Amino acid sequence: MLAHLTETCDSEKPDLITDIETTPTTTGDLEMTGVIAQALSLYRRRYSTIGLLENSLYPEIPATLKTIPSAGCKIFVATSKPHIYAKRILENFNLLSLFNGVYGSEIDQEDALTKELGRR
Repeated sequence: MLAHLTETCDSEKPDLITDIETTPTTTGDLEMTGVIAQALSLYRRRYSTIGLLENSLYPEIPATLKTIPSAGCKIFVATSKPHIYAKRILENFNLLSLFNGVYGSEIDQEDALTKELGRR
């Protein structure tokens, strides 16, 4: 099956998926393994240098995050992204110092977050 995603393209707002449709495919998953691995490698190479910085914040986010500790709460990030990417994104927006911890996977270990949180 192929999944076709339709998303918004407003340059002032984040892209949101508005529709998902599937269609049958004539090529099996195993036949595509090499192509998928190559595409994933290219994606990861670009994401690790440029893509992770192609984000934008809602204007209220920094001010909102700054109010949370005064309510006696701690703030953490838990993501399936590698934690080094999450930290770089937060640093890019000058937000890292507002968080008490950032948890994510290792680059070569996608399930590290689950293991780490399971220990807490």
